Amino acid sequence: MPPNKKLPENELFAIYVSGPIYDRNLGRLEKGYHIVSEHLMNRWIECSDKVRRATYEEVLSKYEDLK
Repeated sequence: MPPNKKLPENELFAIYVSGPIYDRNLGRLEKGYHIVSEHLMNRWIECSDKVRRATYEEVLSKYEDLK
């Protein structure tokens, strides 16, 4: 996707990665939360058991703790 193009908010999903992972087709993700498209979310979840969907409340509470 071009860097200038933004996805509508309802097409973005949060995932949590429990440790660093690499896939030759998808790239690399480090431990932590990531915001991705639905398509990439599904691909990463299928690719590794280290990836799961994160809830809105979970992500919000994590970043509230950083304040």
